[in-house]
Amino acid sequence: MLLVADLTRLGRSTFDLADIVAVQGQRGISFRSLAEPWLDKTSAHDKLIQKLETCPAAAHGR
Repeated sequence: MLLVADLTRLGRSTFDLADIVAVQGQRGISFRSLAEPWLDKTSAHDKLIQKLETCPAAAHGR
């Protein structure tokens, strides 16, 4: 599990964050943020949300 204090500590932009979370998910690493408890990537529902978050990154060729 990748645990961060808040999202600003993980990526510099939304696309950076989406890419990092997507790559970690592909490697089977779950993601949690202490400051954003709604962004817990360990449940089945949030895995679906994670896939949706990668769409903007894919649209920009990242």
